[in-house]
Amino acid sequence: MAQNIPWRCINVRVWKDENSVVALLQHLQEAYQLVVSFGLDGEDGNGREASLNRLLAAHVDALESLPGADLTGRAFPVSVSLSSKISTAVAEYWQKSSTFPKGVFPDTVLYFSGKSGNIRGLLKREPESYDSYISHFQTIREIINDDGILGHEGRGNLAVKCTDVVLQDPLDSLRGACHKSAVPCLQKTDVVFKGVTFADYLAFPDDVFRCRMDSLHREISLLCNTIPRHPNIMPPPLRLVIHASPEGLGSGKVVGVLYEWYKNGSVAALIERSLENGSRIPPSWKAKWCFQLADALYHVHHKGRSWHQDLKPPNILLDDQCNVVIIDWEQGIGGANTFISAPEVDGSFDLEVKSSGSSATDSLPELVYIPYQGPPRINNIIGIPQWDVFPQWHELSPRAVEAADVFSLGSTMFLLLEEIGLERQPGLGDYSRTRRLWTDKSADIPQKWKDNVTACTRQDANDRLTLTEVRAFWGNEWRRQSMAVSNRAGGPA
Repeated sequence: MAQNIPWRCINVRVWKDENSVVALLQHLQEAYQLVVSFGLDGEDGNGREASLNRLLAAHVDALESLPGADLTGRAFPVSVSLSSKISTAVAEYWQKSSTFPKGVFPDTVLYFSGKSGNIRGLLKREPESYDSYISHFQTIREIINDDGILGHEGRGNLAVKCTDVVLQDPLDSLRGACHKSAVPCLQKTDVVFKGVTFADYLAFPDDVFRCRMDSLHREISLLCNTIPRHPNIMPPPLRLVIHASPEGLGSGKVVGVLYEWYKNGSVAALIERSLENGSRIPPSWKAKWCFQLADALYHVHHKGRSWHQDLKPPNILLDDQCNVVIIDWEQGIGGANTFISAPEVDGSFDLEVKSSGSSATDSLPELVYIPYQGPPRINNIIGIPQWDVFPQWHELSPRAVEAADVFSLGSTMFLLLEEIGLERQPGLGDYSRTRRLWTDKSADIPQKWKDNVTACTRQDANDRLTLTEVRAFWGNEWRRQSMAVSNRAGGPA
């Protein structure tokens, strides 16, 4: 029966022309994916096809109602009803077609169109579009230095073909780029695929696609080439996912990565569970995590000579020992909001650095922020703000970029210590309506911890603590908490 064919709808996006949607489906018994396009004909009908068309159109209408919504390439939630209708339409075409699935290749698109319930399917290969998609990506050797920090025993263990990856469950992310996956040929059942698919290429405008592709390569390079390994920073990918080349895996184009799956989830999810249960996360855990976050950022800035830019609870996972692991190293693609981000990095300021005039070796330069008065500037077309100051400021003054990350660290520590849930509302950024106000529920938090958060989130970047100071403070507090727990338990913590 058609309904028993194990298709899973991975994501649905609005096509570039906004007159159709493109869906990515995974066949769970075979390691191949299918791109499906549905035309939004806008004409009523009475059958299941018309119902599917109306359902897709309703999702697009809902997106259009969002403030400032740009639909091109936008992923919207795949409900059970929508997934079922899309999967059924594909399964029924499967039964009727003599070339399907034998005719499915990486460049295949199944086009559905029709009006008044008379839906038609056309299976078509798009080699020119697929070749253009692949041409944008880089090879392994172009991304990773010969002496890069791979965490692998040789290059032979580094790559896996994209046709070997079985996408399973889409993860909750703004861009819909991450999926829990399996790689049967490697006997791996719990990994995370992060990448840009052929379906994404068809849906995104060219400049948006290139921006997302660049961010993927930037994250790979940062984790493999730039930042030395640290226990609280996402390690290099387990594998790079490539489009296979006749010249071998080393010449294939990198379209994604496989990361380790962290079954304990994120700090944001843990806070949500704590709020639902009416419980509180122990202060000793919070002290440890605040130290680990500060230690990791210190490592990034002072050892890796880089930055994060988007630290927040959803981007902090917990490993098997409940230690934090900072993820999402794309640096700027997701944008920021007024709660997490430092006020000076909203794109409306230029930076000047003045000498402190002191002969002391530990004196810090004065950071002067000058309102920008020129024409609009854009170097980040899919993020907020559209003028990303971090790369330029890092060259001018690493101290300015550190101060911005300290602000985000302080904001994140507030969310953790107070235990603020993640507000998921279409059209709103994470925590964009949160205010930094302590309430009675955080009575278990020492005042000096709250004072440390305040010192990290001062409006003037020159007045904020340095990462050296934040790291030292939380190192002491974690040791005190560990000793207190040990004394209460009568043994080591």
